[in-house]
Amino acid sequence: MRLFTCLCCDVTQVQYEALKYLTGECNYGGRVTDDWDRRTLKTILAKFYCEDIIYKEPYYFDDDSDIYYAPPDGDYESYLEYIRSLPYVAHPRVFGMHDNVDITKDQVSQPFHNHVDCCRVLWTVTDIVSRDINCT
Repeated sequence: MRLFTCLCCDVTQVQYEALKYLTGECNYGGRVTDDWDRRTLKTILAKFYCEDIIYKEPYYFDDDSDIYYAPPDGDYESYLEYIRSLPYVAHPRVFGMHDNVDITKDQVSQPFHNHVDCCRVLWTVTDIVSRDINCT
């Protein structure tokens, strides 16, 4: 986290390649061992870590839908409101994947079997982030 803070404070431009590297290699590094999975992860990260997300408003993650977009600058509650408005199950196109991904995904056992588990994870992360923000 200290490296991330230094990276953000000492540089005047957003370092997208560094963010993709930190997320894709450092955070997930040892967990993604298959070359195709690593390639998929990098493709997904490229959709979220790019200049358009800052300069193109609204930035849609799925060109065919107006549901998934980077919310505009706002307060904490506005972000929570946006998150609550999202569907429980994200469409594969949000991540730049074909609709048929759902077929394969449904055939493989998943760690989150229902939307309740996903919501618990999301609320836990939101709670941790809000504590971190209040501490700084």
